[in-house]
Amino acid sequence: MFQRNRFVVNKLIDRREVKSIASTGSALRNFHRFAGILLGFLIVSLVMSSNVMGQAENSDVRLSLGFDGHIRLGKWQPFFVETKQSVDRFEISVPDGDEAPVTYSGPLFKVGERNGFEINQGFLKLGRSSGLCQLKLGKGEATSLVMDVNLKELTDLKVLSSTQRLVLTIEKDQSLAETIRSTGFGEKDESTIVSLNQAVQLPVDWTCYDAVKTVFIVADDQELIESISADQWKALSEWTSRGGQMIVSVSPQYPELFSGKKIPESLLSGKFKASKTIASSNRLDGYSGGSGLVAKNEEPFPVAELESINGIAELEQDGMPIVIRTAVGFGELVSVAFDLNHPRILKWSGFKGLAFRLEHGLSLQEAAQNQRVGQLGGSVSHPGFEDLIGQLRVRLEKFSNVRFISFNWVAVLIGLYILCIGPGDYFFLRKFTRKMELTWITFPLITLFFCGLAIWIAKRTRADEIQLNQLEIVDIDAQSQLTRGTAWTNLYSPRSTNLDLKFEPLNNLGLKIDYERLGWHGLPGRGYGGMDAESNVAGSRAGYRQVITQNAEGNDSSKETMILEGVPCNVSSTKSFLAEYGGTFDSKIQSNLKVRLAIAGLEGTISNPFDFPLKNCRLAFEDSVYLLSRPWEPGEVIAVESEMKERTLSSYLTRRRAVEDDVTRSQNSQWDLNEPQVQRLGDILMLYHAAGGANYASGLSHSYQEKIDLSRHLNLGRAILIAEIGGQKDSRSSLKLTGDQGSGEYDQSVTMLRIVLPVNYLEKKR
Repeated sequence: MFQRNRFVVNKLIDRREVKSIASTGSALRNFHRFAGILLGFLIVSLVMSSNVMGQAENSDVRLSLGFDGHIRLGKWQPFFVETKQSVDRFEISVPDGDEAPVTYSGPLFKVGERNGFEINQGFLKLGRSSGLCQLKLGKGEATSLVMDVNLKELTDLKVLSSTQRLVLTIEKDQSLAETIRSTGFGEKDESTIVSLNQAVQLPVDWTCYDAVKTVFIVADDQELIESISADQWKALSEWTSRGGQMIVSVSPQYPELFSGKKIPESLLSGKFKASKTIASSNRLDGYSGGSGLVAKNEEPFPVAELESINGIAELEQDGMPIVIRTAVGFGELVSVAFDLNHPRILKWSGFKGLAFRLEHGLSLQEAAQNQRVGQLGGSVSHPGFEDLIGQLRVRLEKFSNVRFISFNWVAVLIGLYILCIGPGDYFFLRKFTRKMELTWITFPLITLFFCGLAIWIAKRTRADEIQLNQLEIVDIDAQSQLTRGTAWTNLYSPRSTNLDLKFEPLNNLGLKIDYERLGWHGLPGRGYGGMDAESNVAGSRAGYRQVITQNAEGNDSSKETMILEGVPCNVSSTKSFLAEYGGTFDSKIQSNLKVRLAIAGLEGTISNPFDFPLKNCRLAFEDSVYLLSRPWEPGEVIAVESEMKERTLSSYLTRRRAVEDDVTRSQNSQWDLNEPQVQRLGDILMLYHAAGGANYASGLSHSYQEKIDLSRHLNLGRAILIAEIGGQKDSRSSLKLTGDQGSGEYDQSVTMLRIVLPVNYLEKKR
């Protein structure tokens, strides 16, 4: 019996061992599967991490966004791709200002080679600091995905806010950039200083400098200057004439760089004559607010003597022009007749004031006097915007055919609905029908009635067709015949749809268009929906494409066009777009404006070069504005001193009025953050600093699109004629809907014309 039981026990033990061994084998197999999955996941993660960094040493593709990893939101700027294989086209997808993915596609431009890699440059516009970035490269029409990056994981990327100024220094080392940073004025001015020391870091397309406020060129290294290609110099020159600011340091040690063969003559305010020295720096000290650059018993300071000066000598020392400021097209060129990287300059107490004045055109003391707290103290207590462009966008989103129901009316309708389906239905059935079960009929009828009422109200307060609002500013430089146009357009869509859009510039001015750029327009600032606010949506929005084409229309092979394809629009939603175009004006504008400094008044005549009248004409020069009280007829010649009424420019822009209780006193009209007139917004956009800047505009900045402001030109020998176009056919540019999507109806359109005219000083201006 005992033996039998032992046999049974042993058998049971054997079975348990077999099961244990089987379960152990199964566990091992599961472990192997899990380990295999984990290993595969790690391999994929490693591959993705190498793509995320975009700078892996063994990778065939390296991607760099912006200038030395600095990229500014809402502005065109470059990206650089280093590849081992030759490529000529790109597709890159990034989030726009509304967090929707937009794909840019176009040609790549070769800028150089390095360590066996070919370096190519394209351009894009980034709307958010987070989101996905996809890059495709190709040769010809075919493209393939080479990189899929999360912007947040690019550790070398520094995203600047939309209103933050970007300043570049082109120098061999970072001495100038580091000294500017150390002075602290860059931070207070909300500027970021980026130093570039290699030619391959410079774009060959001037559009890429759209994000840049100022470029310093320190010509103290011959090798660096000579390595910059002709296309790169052309891009810098074109950007300057289109509204940029270039500050060139003319080093007396390298006269051969300033002969016009190395640095183009278009970037110089004079010709190099000789290397000189100054034994005194009293005027330079006073200009910068410093002291002791050239102290007693100290060696004279080397400077360059310049001749054939083109511009206004802002500072002279020992009879030689030291700082020359020149208006170039819609931009500004500043030539400094000494080395900004000289050790004595970098250690000088007046360096901060010098750098600030070169860039801003006024001293630190003058800036401090003008810089008082605005009416809002810089807070965000206004309706969701911090920049003047934000106020314009909010105004353009208001359509006369689109009316919003106030919350009070919504509350009344909701309360009425509750009363009808509750006590109203109960008392009606109890008193009139005496059959409470009929509520199964009355309740749906009441609900259907209110649903129909809501639909009827929505139809009555919403337009059936796509609506458009637009402000357009067209600039013409009479001296260089350059033109540029900027149009801010807001679109209202009554239905959910995808739109293909193109922009047609104003065609009755006789402009020869070289480029047209249509793109999204973001809201600057940290307010709700602003580009600088934290992202709330991650990859859930529908995307669209922005296609860059060459020679899209006509026979001009240099013409560049951008169109939008498949732009998603929701029901009763708005979209904001920015269109920019430029070229030349073939007709010559006849003017002979002059000024006698002793009399301090503008004289001369101007003729209307167009075949249509201009209205609301005003001519701004220095601190004055001259008003024409009637329309300016086609071809008519007007005399400024006899036919236009002079007024102080600041009082005109700020609508200065006499105080009711005291006619001997006057005060500025307070800036209206809900300004209803688009023309009024256009005036302040065009002459922001002449109106008083943020001090007048209730603390609003004008940093997002500061190139629109031409206030500085008023003191550079230029007068600015401002007029409005209207009342005739084709008086505006148009945002066109292509295909069978219908046509948008313009609810409001304002076109403002601005002509920059040269003024002849009959006496030398100092």
